[in-house]
Amino acid sequence: MKVLFLPHCLRNFEYCDNKYDENGLICSGEHGCGIGRLKEYAMGLGYDVYIVPGGSLFEKLVKKLNPDFIVGVACNKEIKLAEGFLDGNYQSIELLVDGCIDTEVNEEKVKEVLDAN
Repeated sequence: MKVLFLPHCLRNFEYCDNKYDENGLICSGEHGCGIGRLKEYAMGLGYDVYIVPGGSLFEKLVKKLNPDFIVGVACNKEIKLAEGFLDGNYQSIELLVDGCIDTEVNEEKVKEVLDAN
């Protein structure tokens, strides 16, 4: 199983429904934000996609899912925390603009990593 983890801070706060369940943010993809575009692209390549609010849910899902490969998009702080417990095959991609809202990632770079794995 291959998994893409996206941070919920990439969502479009103006249009997002902000609905969560035990696996993170529920994204319909209908508002055309970066999360929706990346989710659709990754799922087309066979990835499972989770949109998480932070490291604790990320760690819980990694332990539960035990994926073969992880692509994780996050801020530098969250990447460093994740590297402390990740074993195995993963690739992290740092946000271009971080913070709690209106963050940005190089979507083409994410797609390149997804395509390569």
